[in-house]
Amino acid sequence: MGDDGRVSVDVDVRALLRTPPEEFVATRDAMVKALKAEGRAEDAAALKRLRRPRVAEHALNLLAASRPDVARRWADHVDEVEAAQSAAIGGAGAERLRSVTAAFRTATAELIDAAVDELGAGGDTHRNELLELARRLATAGGGHLVRSGLVGSEQLAETELFAGAPEPAPATERPARAPKPARTPRRRPAADADEEAPSEPPPRRPPPDPAALRRARRAAERADRAAADARREVEQLRRELEAAEGRAAIAEAAAAEAAAALTALDGP
Repeated sequence: MGDDGRVSVDVDVRALLRTPPEEFVATRDAMVKALKAEGRAEDAAALKRLRRPRVAEHALNLLAASRPDVARRWADHVDEVEAAQSAAIGGAGAERLRSVTAAFRTATAELIDAAVDELGAGGDTHRNELLELARRLATAGGGHLVRSGLVGSEQLAETELFAGAPEPAPATERPARAPKPARTPRRRPAADADEEAPSEPPPRRPPPDPAALRRARRAAERADRAAADARREVEQLRRELEAAEGRAAIAEAAAAEAAAALTALDGP
């Protein structure tokens, strides 16, 4: 508390989102109260809109602080997959897309394992929730939220993020243009009474080259086929990822049952 008796608070959205979910509401409301006491009503209203992060969101925010390399690597792979998808749809082929998607799967597995570790005991029970959250963030282009440790802050605009959150780039003001001087219309010289002003016919557009039209149509058809192939490739990769996740969940359940059986056999 300062000399004037007012509460001084530096609102850090990242730190707030790393607060344990069961303590989030009380911590947020205390910050809101402090902001109001400082006369920062708009900041208080924006902060009040932050909801309590889910356990999976909380884990990813913890990870961004303790293992930023893992969070950054996963977010970079999200960007690479998006770029490869766009390139494949543009006709660049699907080989690059297959390569970056394989790397993305590896990065996702690393991200989930690290997030489970952040939750400590019982963290593995949230593995499927973490997988679903990672899939949703990747599909929605949310890599920057994982990289910044701001998962769960989507309801705040960039301009409402406080200290410790990414600041929006300042807009560059363009200098005002000086008004153009008014043009004085030119007077055409008067034609002699016996002379008639020549009239030029509008230029004719040359007829389209049939060969060029055929080439353009073939190029458009090739682009359409490449886009369709890329979409099919993306859908196939998505199905493979979902199938692999399902197999992993079954294997984990079987491992848990085996461990329980082993514990029962080793018991008194």
